[in-house]
Amino acid sequence: MNDAIGAVAAEGYADCYFKVRDGLRLHYRDYPGSADKPPLLCLPGLTRNARDFADLARRYSPRFRVIALDFRGRAASEYDPIPARYNPLTYAGDVIELLDQLGIGHAVFVGTSLGGLVTMVLAATAPQRIVAAIINDVGPDVDPAGISRILSYVGKDVRFKSWDEAGSTIAANYGGKFERYSHAD
Repeated sequence: MNDAIGAVAAEGYADCYFKVRDGLRLHYRDYPGSADKPPLLCLPGLTRNARDFADLARRYSPRFRVIALDFRGRAASEYDPIPARYNPLTYAGDVIELLDQLGIGHAVFVGTSLGGLVTMVLAATAPQRIVAAIINDVGPDVDPAGISRILSYVGKDVRFKSWDEAGSTIAANYGGKFERYSHAD
């Protein structure tokens, strides 16, 4: 079941929802575009959402239809009470259901981080659905240390006693990425 909650807004997209096999209602943004070309299907990273693709969508629609998904449990999509279903295989199934419900046979995939992993799963399990793929912030070889770091904080309610403690933690985890900032920033 697929339902748009209104016409295309002034921002150039419609907020839409669809139901997946386990009953969850998932959200996507649909930016209208040419029906003559395969649409761009945008898949976000682990803690990200469809809004991340707004600039890309504005640039490429109306030449391409752009669809940006919120994975289950993210942004406007419903939360899945079964933690085991938060995995790339389930997300890939959700993507196939979205494509099927929209009557889309194949698309150009744009995947960031987790979205790139889901795109790789789809390349292995449903290659006929992918016209082309653009993946960023992930590759076919994922560093086990990176996975361990991600698993150390995903799903945990982290609270800091002060801004200084938060800054120190960020500096320790991402030191080289924020060199120009000091604790005062």
